[in-house]
Amino acid sequence: MPDALAQGIMGYPFCCADMVGGGEYLNFWENADRLDGELFVRHSAVSCLMPAIQFSAAPWRVLSEEDNQRIHCQLALRKAYWEDIWQAMEHCRKTGEPVVRYMEYEFPHQGLETIQDQFMVGSCLLVAPLLEKDTWTRKVYVPKGRWQYGDSLLDSQGEWKEFSEKESCLIVLKKAD
Repeated sequence: MPDALAQGIMGYPFCCADMVGGGEYLNFWENADRLDGELFVRHSAVSCLMPAIQFSAAPWRVLSEEDNQRIHCQLALRKAYWEDIWQAMEHCRKTGEPVVRYMEYEFPHQGLETIQDQFMVGSCLLVAPLLEKDTWTRKVYVPKGRWQYGDSLLDSQGEWKEFSEKESCLIVLKKAD
């Protein structure tokens, strides 16, 4: 994530994280019995709402049914938010602003410069992947305003809030105001 954020600021706005699962396909063949499916899923969560996502191996071939279902949940989120991602890419094409943005970039002078484990896609999507193994909750900094989380609306005064998510390992909030 830090590299994708830095690339956007440096003028490479249409970035994505490295290939989900790593780039060495033969590694899957030779080490299939040692594949960490959860790591694969969490890597996918980081990439899911970036401008591009690329898998190094077909998830249904290398993951358990449960982990493969998590990938499907992530891709359903990508589809649900595709219009927002596309609009961010169009805005970037016109202005040169990054698609994937630091929290500090979007909300300057609020002390967010050290947050590198969540990001904005354009000005409207806040993305916070669950990164820690065996962890299904995380704290997310939610900037001041009204946000949509799934079917719920929440108001924030600019605060840390705890979220739980086991199905997709991905917290996504959309600006509602």
